Amino acid sequence: MMRKKLFSLYLITFTVAACSILYELLLANTLSLMAGSTVVWYSVTIGAYLGAMGIGAFAKEKIFPKKSAAEKLFNVEIILSLLGASAALAVFFSHALSVYLIAHNWGQGGVAVFFAIGLFMILAVGFFSGIELPLLMEIGNLLSRGTKKISNRVLGTDYFGSLAGAMMFPLFFLPKFSSHQIGFIVAMTNLVMALIILRLFRRKSKLFMLQIALAAVLFIVLFFSFTRSGQIEQYFAKKYYYYLDSGKNIQALFSKMDSFPEIERIRSPYQQIDIMEPIEFSPSDILVNAYFEAQTDEEIINERMLFLNGDWQLATYTEQIYHEYFAHVPIGVSKDVPRKILVLGGGDGMLVRELLKYDRVEHIVHVELDDQMIKLAKTHPVISVANKGALLDDRVEIHIDDAFHFVQNTEEKFDAIYIDFPVPADYNTSKIYSREFYSFAGGVLNDDGFMTMYAPGIGAFTEFDEEGNIIANEGKTPWFHYYHTLKAAGFESVIPYLSTLELDNAEANQLASLLIDEREMNEKKQQSSPIKIDRELIDQARQKEVEEMIKKHVLNLQEGFIIAKKKKIYTLTLTKHDVDTIISQKRLHLAFSVSYAKDEEVKWNYVNSIMKPTLPNSSVWRIRFPYNVE
Repeated sequence: MMRKKLFSLYLITFTVAACSILYELLLANTLSLMAGSTVVWYSVTIGAYLGAMGIGAFAKEKIFPKKSAAEKLFNVEIILSLLGASAALAVFFSHALSVYLIAHNWGQGGVAVFFAIGLFMILAVGFFSGIELPLLMEIGNLLSRGTKKISNRVLGTDYFGSLAGAMMFPLFFLPKFSSHQIGFIVAMTNLVMALIILRLFRRKSKLFMLQIALAAVLFIVLFFSFTRSGQIEQYFAKKYYYYLDSGKNIQALFSKMDSFPEIERIRSPYQQIDIMEPIEFSPSDILVNAYFEAQTDEEIINERMLFLNGDWQLATYTEQIYHEYFAHVPIGVSKDVPRKILVLGGGDGMLVRELLKYDRVEHIVHVELDDQMIKLAKTHPVISVANKGALLDDRVEIHIDDAFHFVQNTEEKFDAIYIDFPVPADYNTSKIYSREFYSFAGGVLNDDGFMTMYAPGIGAFTEFDEEGNIIANEGKTPWFHYYHTLKAAGFESVIPYLSTLELDNAEANQLASLLIDEREMNEKKQQSSPIKIDRELIDQARQKEVEEMIKKHVLNLQEGFIIAKKKKIYTLTLTKHDVDTIISQKRLHLAFSVSYAKDEEVKWNYVNSIMKPTLPNSSVWRIRFPYNVE
């Protein structure tokens, strides 16, 4: 009988240890989704968790002092199940609450509330997890009458349980379940352990049946919540993506947001892919029609926005500007159209679509880490139409592989390399912006070839001067990090360019005027009596507003890119090739109109290396929002 109880004790120890580490990994992952800086928040979470476990171990005797070890352990498992089930939900709601505070001029307070709630959940789970192990050891010692080996075995089993939980989180739970689903599953497991503890180690008393009923009721509530997880996920997804509306007032903060479109969510082992409909348009969304051919009715119906791990990737109604500048400007700088191209990233297929416009392109090797993204690009009714079935073209060869691994190991050579990676928001993505990565990429590039990369951030922090020219504030962008890293990797020419559109666009001027007309008509309807106005002053102010609206639109759509070549380029020759593109000769020149400082010597303090990362260079204490990824 004693052996059977000891085996049960080891099983309980293994399971509750796995549950505790799963809670902490869940909190670390949820915080990194909401705040970025994955490595930082995993490190902070595990460190705070271990520290809180120590405090819990010290406090073991003071918690439920008049209870037996089994009763204490039962109570601890109940508390941990409640904390674990609400862990991810608490972080999600704290994000919505912080948005409300920020929207009402409590910016620092909003940030403080978000991180305070997250850290409280980490410490609380750690504290009660720290009580578990001493209690399990005490029960083991009572069963074995003080045999020293029992404590060692319980301790060893606890470590193995933590190992199992740490392995299950990324390999099993994360690809299959949402954050709150993981919390519910693990919490129900804690409750089952609580019932087993009650059955095996607790003497029957007046409270015995009441305790069983409590655990059973909590289990039913959690199971019911698990069955409604789709609704819960939509609730918090809408709070995140429609945060401007959610943060308007207290009523909106707690509302279900049923009137907002559903968000399509796809999970993969690498990322969370969200596809959603736009709910309202800014002036930029309307003015964009002035810069390329108007959309068809089908395209307007199928307008979508794509997000990866909560970060903005593209909108089907504006992506044309980004991808056409990305694909065609570097070719406009080159004498010849590349025949063999390597595309790293860009799993949506839009960049490949643009490159396939050139008949001279014979072969494109497309390397993408996430197989799920490739499937979406090939089969999704909106994404596959937007990329015009590019990934099904015979000239495209797809490799599901890590880009770093591919360039390090391939023996192929390419005339051009296009790099379309996510924003370097943490050290995981920082490595694909490193000197080592660019060195390997340069090794598979032909001597006369070029490498083009999306350079997040260099298109931001620009403004118009008094003459209408765009100038950049280089000190606020990662430009020096990109420049010196590429130079250190052996690229002689590092040339930045922006997807800059012209200001003197007649159709944009007309659309901006119509938007102002509509606003003025709405204002007049709300006026109780006519007001005398100076028409000349109004017209001057109106024209100024039109100009400012177009300038803001141009800056909103502006992204930064870099062309890198092994050989020195002394003079840029800009040639518009005969393909269907929005980039005119004028826009081709505008792309290089902003100058960035360059040094002949490499400044090693800016070089981003795997051994010494200098990216990301943003604050750790920041909250992630869907539209401010740079």
